[in-house]
Parts: sequence; structure tokens; C-alpha cells
Amino acid sequence: MALGRSGLTRIYGGVGKKISFDETVGIYDEILIDGVLDRGVMSRVRSIGGEFFACGWGSQIYKFQNGSWIDLLGDSHNFGRIAFLDINGVSSDDMYAIGMDGVILHFNGKIWSRLDSPTNINLFAIDVMSDGSVFICGAEGVLLYGDWRGLRFIGDGLGGNLWDVAIFENKAYVVSPKSPTGLLEQDGVWSPVDFAIVDRPTTHRLCKNSDVFWSVGEYDLLKYVCGRWVRVICPENEK
Repeated sequence: MALGRSGLTRIYGGVGKKISFDETVGIYDEILIDGVLDRGVMSRVRSIGGEFFACGWGSQIYKFQNGSWIDLLGDSHNFGRIAFLDINGVSSDDMYAIGMDGVILHFNGKIWSRLDSPTNINLFAIDVMSDGSVFICGAEGVLLYGDWRGLRFIGDGLGGNLWDVAIFENKAYVVSPKSPTGLLEQDGVWSPVDFAIVDRPTTHRLCKNSDVFWSVGEYDLLKYVCGRWVRVICPENEK
């Protein structure tokens, strides 16, 4: 699933279905989230517990259900107007939404609760571990760890805006301008990722499944598989 800032989603494939470039060109379903631009732009879409959820500015959180998007917050909450930048969780009854001004919400399957955030710095991204603990990164080097019961600062001295965070094979990764390669990994200490690629690749967003770890940059797409990084060339860029 792909999500546009205006709320247009494009859907292709299904569970266990392999996706190739030639098979997906022009072949997808389009579904628009109604009323998005009246409230703000969309920020992120994720698969959580086998279901799709999306978040955005103007207190927008949606769940994809039976072929349409369902508003999970609506107008009944008392959280104010929140700009959500990311949403993630281990399941639909244990997930988080984060955003501007250090806002962190938790959903237990029934109600959303606003957590006591240790910061008012903008928070950009969140990743979760199998035990339910979370890593949250943001502006000015903010990196938080914990869960809905409490969060604490980690990553002292990272500095700069940390644009994304991911946990893969028991290592934490953050996208950081302080790294000479643009990406830091934690294996006891924080150190620059060695892509072992001649030209320094760009990186901005991270995504993963159980087997493959992806880095998506302005000009580069990389995957980490079997212990090494490989540059993936977009077929359209070769024409």
C-alpha cells in the first residue's frame, strides 16, 4: 500500500503474493480517504498486526477495513489538534501515534490515551520490538525508549534531527546527519553504518520485514540482506 499526502492510497498484492515491477505498473486499486485536506496532510501508513493504519495532521488516524478507511479518532477526543507524523505497534490493541510537540498517544484496542511525554520536541518516527517496547526518534537528537508505562531518553550526544528509527536483527538504527554515511547503528555504541558502496548513498526512511531491511533515500534504494548492503536500481532509471 502507498499513501499520498492528500489521502490517496494505492493498493496492490496480498498476503504471500510476490510483487515485481512489470506486474505492478498501472495495476492497483485507488481509494481516497475522505476529507483529508480539510484537516491536513497525511504523514504515514503502516501495516500493524496484518492491518493497515494511517496518520496525519489535524488529528487524523485511520484504519483500513472492508475496503474503506475508518476514522479512529473522530471529533470525540479531547487531545486538541495534533499533527501526527508516525504510527506503529505490535498489534491493533497495542499501538502508538506520535508527532509534533512531543505528542505520544497509545491505543489499547478500546481507547486512546495521551502519554506523559518526556519532551516537547517534534517526534518523527517510531519502531517497536516484539516485546512491545518502542524506540522513538525526533528533532535535536531526541531518542526515547520504553513503552506506554514510561519512556526515557537514550542516545546522548547523537545531535541533529533523527529522521527515522528501526530495529533489525537486534540492532537499533537511526537516520542521522551526524553520521558520515547518513545512518547510525547501535551495537554497544553508536557508529556509522558501513554500506561498503563506493558513492555515499542518500538515506531518509527505513523499513523492514523479517528478512530484509530497506533504506530509502532521495536518490538511492538499498537493502540489507545476508549481512551486506546492496544498491537496488529502479528499472525506470535505467531507461
